[in-house]
Amino acid sequence: MSVWRTLGNIVKRVWQATGGREDWPEAYVTPGTSLDLIFRRMTFLRQHGVRCYVHQLAPTDARLRVQGMARLRVHPEDLEQAHRLLREVTD
Repeated sequence: MSVWRTLGNIVKRVWQATGGREDWPEAYVTPGTSLDLIFRRMTFLRQHGVRCYVHQLAPTDARLRVQGMARLRVHPEDLEQAHRLLREVTD
């Protein structure tokens, strides 16, 4: 087990060193269990050139419904622009 854990840590560190997305700050967290809102915001940000992705905090069930919350993470260089654009969004 310890070999796999060590290998996992090495892969994680290489991923982070080469621009992995784990250190991207949150720009938005879903208020409930629906992902529609967060995906609309992600699409809006991407249309404006913001590098972002949705990080799901809980697994989905058999019908692919989220059983928890999700985070919208943004590249650190795009965070200020993302916050500015998200203030303009009306759902």
